[in-house]
Amino acid sequence: MRKRKILFINPSCSTDFLNSSVVNAAMGKTCFFPSLSLMTIAALTPKDRFDVELFDEYLGKTVEEVAPQADLYALTCYDPNRDRAHEICRWLKAQGKTVVLGGPHATHHHAAIASAEPYDALFAGDAELTWPRFLDEWERGTHQRIYLESTKVDLAHTPVARWDLCDADKYLTAVMQTSRGCPFSCEFCDAIILYGNHVRVKPIETVMAELEIIYRRGFQSVLIGDDNFTAKRKYAKDLLRRIAAWREDKDPLFVLGAQLSIDVARDDELLALMARAGLVFAYVGIESSNKEALKGANKLHNLRSDMRADVEKIHSYGISVMSGLIVGFDEDGPEIFNRHVEFCRELALPVCNTYLLSAPYGTPLRARLEKEGRVTANFALGELLTSNIVPKQMTSGELIGGFRWMTTQLFDPDGFAERLDRKFAVFRTRSTGPAGKMSWAIRRKHYALAARIFRYTVTHHQAARELAGLLRRALPTMIKRPAFINDIFQDLMIFIRFKRYYEQMGAYREELRHAGPPETWTRARRVAASRERAREERTEAVAQEQ
Repeated sequence: MRKRKILFINPSCSTDFLNSSVVNAAMGKTCFFPSLSLMTIAALTPKDRFDVELFDEYLGKTVEEVAPQADLYALTCYDPNRDRAHEICRWLKAQGKTVVLGGPHATHHHAAIASAEPYDALFAGDAELTWPRFLDEWERGTHQRIYLESTKVDLAHTPVARWDLCDADKYLTAVMQTSRGCPFSCEFCDAIILYGNHVRVKPIETVMAELEIIYRRGFQSVLIGDDNFTAKRKYAKDLLRRIAAWREDKDPLFVLGAQLSIDVARDDELLALMARAGLVFAYVGIESSNKEALKGANKLHNLRSDMRADVEKIHSYGISVMSGLIVGFDEDGPEIFNRHVEFCRELALPVCNTYLLSAPYGTPLRARLEKEGRVTANFALGELLTSNIVPKQMTSGELIGGFRWMTTQLFDPDGFAERLDRKFAVFRTRSTGPAGKMSWAIRRKHYALAARIFRYTVTHHQAARELAGLLRRALPTMIKRPAFINDIFQDLMIFIRFKRYYEQMGAYREELRHAGPPETWTRARRVAASRERAREERTEAVAQEQ
């Protein structure tokens, strides 16, 4: 019996912070990371019945240009690349192909997609059980239109992803998952809608097997894509101990990153294990400098933190903190933008992403704002300068204008250099760094990468001008802290990647670098508007008297 072929497709996004940077070119990479979800679904596909292939549009070619022929085309997408996914679907269906869609966007909006787009099947929720069932039914010609997994699947059912399907040389980092779910219930977050409040973990043996494959494939870093890696503290510690022991004879510069909550700062044993295991990059959900906003958003665990002391403590273990700041909470007035900038400086965060508050489908925030008549659109996630909420203390124009000013200030190169220097004054004062063994072969590999980046900077003046400028600004810190050059360079790469993205999206505006804070603009506008209303009222009163 002939094997059927399945082509797994990762649709591109027109503007994307992961793949729109000079960083990839300087390091000889094409894309940031491959699609873990597609490689995992591929691993769930029986090899004796199907041939599978991964097609990633982020590598530069489109489906219409070079996609190989297949019996089934399986796509995944988030909100930002949904339009491209639907475009691919319509193009394939015009040729009579069978096309299916899964991923977060399909999970949230499968009913709306089913009525608007010609997919043959849609998958909502975890697919470890529904995908094999669909394949059986598809082969028999009896498959359903929608496969809805209402339960949260035990991750013992999740296999090691098919890393053999991706070309590791083209990707900057790998991504893996050790758990799904988050114990917190932040009002604005859709993580619990997608994965639930109950944290489910993968067997540690499965995680270690996948990590070994990733390392052998030649990746230099791994992002752990959990919503909260340390949510199950005992599991995280057991896994970190295994990773630290595993890496004793591995490259000490092979590193991991993860998303964490700020409460890790209260656990010194956990921080020490993270440092020893090489988990040296942490995205921490700080979200706001406004305590009333945190309270309103039900992010109560942040209120129990001395944020400055806790970030400094995490840095002292050699773990670099990156975070995001959101504007648009009901408790935010026009002063929030300048307040966030000062907060980021106080915390010595070299890179801090910025976001407009949006209300994702299914979240408590969306339900509340719908009752108040303050939701303006269904699909707002992924459009950086668009929010689907009506702000309470500002106009939408004031919110977006202030957001642009804040983003510009936080990605000002001089401000970055100052925060960088303050961070590395306390960096790794409590830890010796990741376990590992530096061989000459490993050392040569890193020297070759450094030489490549240097050559690119020298030979691509226009493209690398910003990189060179940041290197000059970071040089004093590198001279003072030569042991941390790799960590400093990581901050440089992250800063450039996000700054470029914000420039492309129109959130970073060079003319705003030296502008006064937004509260002065709004105050002036409101005073002028008040005077204009008073003038109109006087004119109307005079007219009535006459």
